[in-house]
Amino acid sequence: MSDTMKTELQPEITANCETGAFKTFYGQDYRFKGRNPDYDAAGTATEFLLVEADGKEPLDGSSASGYDVALGQFKALCPDRVN
Repeated sequence: MSDTMKTELQPEITANCETGAFKTFYGQDYRFKGRNPDYDAAGTATEFLLVEADGKEPLDGSSASGYDVALGQFKALCPDRVN
């Protein structure tokens, strides 16, 4: 069995849509900071800024950073913030 299959998920995800603070199914805490002013359609910068709750640097958008998964969960909870 792969390590992915061994990861225990949380029973729910939560978000404060006003502050941007949210918790994923993996139990990770993030903050949605809004649109990235450096975004470009060529993909050299992410469209939105996500920061780990205890970090200062935004996620880089790679699959290794978990950006897409975390953003998808925030979008599900706060669709009006991500438009």
